[in-house]
Amino acid sequence: MQNISKKSSRVVTTIHELPTEIIQQHSTIPLEADIMYINEIPFVITTSWSIHFCTAELIKNEKSATIAMAINR
Repeated sequence: MQNISKKSSRVVTTIHELPTEIIQQHSTIPLEADIMYINEIPFVITTSWSIHFCTAELIKNEKSATIAMAINR
């Protein structure tokens, strides 16, 4: 039996600036963060339940500076 795997297409992301009204309305948003591993590859995952938004950022190591940079992005 032959294992045929389909090559995944690349995900392209675009960063947009938030409108001032949204920033003012949600100036303090609780944010939860954790490190998740997929096939031993670390990602910083952030979630904000109040605005129903989550992110995943690939990180190359678990140093605090690297994690802080990923959260700031």
